[in-house]
Amino acid sequence: MPIEGNLEQAARQVEAEIKAALVRRGMTQVDLAHKLHLTPKAVNEAIKGYPTRAAKDNRKAIFDALNIRGE
Repeated sequence: MPIEGNLEQAARQVEAEIKAALVRRGMTQVDLAHKLHLTPKAVNEAIKGYPTRAAKDNRKAIFDALNIRGE
């Protein structure tokens, strides 16, 4: 699989894992944003796998808050 395909697949897996964790906890992305003192847009960008430094930092905070591994 080409590199871009691998990146897209990894982003989809991260998104699915985070969304599943939210469902298990009965939370929405907005709830998560409030809990982490982030904007809903920042949470969405992190979940969608944006490659920016801010999105990566926010993803780590999301993984910690939801007690999931982000590796």
